[in-house]
Amino acid sequence: MVISRRDFLAASAVIPAALPLLAGARADAAAEAAAPLLVRSRERIILERLTYGVAPGDEEALRAVGLPAWLDGQLAVDAPESEELGARLAGAKLRIEYEKVGEDRGLTSLDRSLGELFGPILEDNELHWEEKVRPAKETQAATLLRAVYGEAQLRERMVGFWHDHFSVSAFSDDGIARGLPHWDGMIRRGALGNFRVLLEEVAKHPVMLLWLDNATNKATPANENFARELFELYTLGAMNYHNALYNRWGDVPGAEKGAPIGYIDEDVYEAARAFTGWTFGNGAWCGPNDEHFPKTGEFVYHDSWHDPYQKRVLATEFLRFAAPLADGKRVLDLVAAHPGTARHLATKLCRRFIADDPPPALVDRVAAEWLAKRESPTQIADVLRVIATSEEIAQPEYLKVKRPLEMTVGFFRSMQAEVRPHGEFFWGLGVMNQQLFGWPSPAGHPDTAEPWLSSGAMVMRWNALLSFVDEENKVIKLSDEDVLPAADESARGVVRGWCARLLGGSLAEDQMERLEDALAMGRDPSLPPPREDLAGRVRQVIALVAMTPEFQTR
Repeated sequence: MVISRRDFLAASAVIPAALPLLAGARADAAAEAAAPLLVRSRERIILERLTYGVAPGDEEALRAVGLPAWLDGQLAVDAPESEELGARLAGAKLRIEYEKVGEDRGLTSLDRSLGELFGPILEDNELHWEEKVRPAKETQAATLLRAVYGEAQLRERMVGFWHDHFSVSAFSDDGIARGLPHWDGMIRRGALGNFRVLLEEVAKHPVMLLWLDNATNKATPANENFARELFELYTLGAMNYHNALYNRWGDVPGAEKGAPIGYIDEDVYEAARAFTGWTFGNGAWCGPNDEHFPKTGEFVYHDSWHDPYQKRVLATEFLRFAAPLADGKRVLDLVAAHPGTARHLATKLCRRFIADDPPPALVDRVAAEWLAKRESPTQIADVLRVIATSEEIAQPEYLKVKRPLEMTVGFFRSMQAEVRPHGEFFWGLGVMNQQLFGWPSPAGHPDTAEPWLSSGAMVMRWNALLSFVDEENKVIKLSDEDVLPAADESARGVVRGWCARLLGGSLAEDQMERLEDALAMGRDPSLPPPREDLAGRVRQVIALVAMTPEFQTR
């Protein structure tokens, strides 16, 4: 759906008592909804939709080079991270505390091999839980820094998209937590590449093997968990599940020609058999003569667990006794190339970048590009270029509510302040309903407005923004020098300057006047505001501007 100002204001009707300045301006939602939308430049709208937030100078830089050249930099598949970001990651510290341990420790697990990551839990069952999940928490910290400081912002957005698409709950299992940095690296390397290649890497990764139980998938009976989500979530999507209409494979339209329009339970059952024996080196007992898997954390194909007999998936016959891995790879080939997968992924991408109910014509074009480029090593980047250069990308009538991570990182980027990873930040995201790498369902976080618009969720967003402008905040370092205006700048100039910086435009005139009057402390807003506690009042203005619907949507 297209989110209107009326929708957003109705959802944010509860105003904390500590924030009276805009209460009057928001009291009449109907009148406010009739006001004109915030007028932003085309470049500003595009940046809001394709990045984590607009930092000062970004708009001008895009305008100077043009969208095609900007996209070339953003969609470079093998582009390395900047030296500045590398230095920030290398120098970052994250607190760890338990029993007698309490220290600020570096992000030491980000580049470790699977063997190095899994080693501690495979060798030491007495390891404290905080040590077991430490790699997952370091991945959270790195994600925050990359979102704030990464130059390839569109790549960062796509990494977030794939983490949701292949969602795992890192804190549900110590093995998933240990493997998360490697999982994140795998997704980063494939975020703009070829979907079929990425899909196989996902299927073979120990994090996914653990999450959906394929690590213990043996013949008779096969475990269906991964196969079910492969069809329902990762490829064809629930929209192409036709078991309510057909219960035999040959009845599915198109099946007799080898091109069924969708899938049924038979396909899931047969695909589950195809993935038997796909596991990883976790040191577990695996056969007679006291055989054990190695303790490498790496993918292992265990032939004696595999069901080698004839199978049929998506109306395609699999001959028995195929070569090792061939059955599973063929399933991946079939689902990755299916037109239903193109449609499902096109819809999700357009929903992520444009609107909750994406424009059908754009979805059609994106799905067509997805199929046309299915063999391309840059398939995903090519598809993103269609979205980013579309007419729809800059049309202001499409609004989408920012997720908590988008909202907070966008604020940090606008402020250009120093950001330090801290456990309280990720706890706060969870309170706002975004559990970074911790969503309990394989479906991942919802990608529509409703989960983010309850009164409680909105109050938590506002409280977070108030905490960020506090000079004692542990996540963002914002000094008085960062917010104090020049001595001769008027109260009106200060307010309008911060609106331009945070919003790319101005608020409704009555809201602007309220902010100006508050900053001027009842004096003429065309004059410099009183210097008494000026930094504190400017901080409040900044937070209030960020609480508006204009900042909370993109």
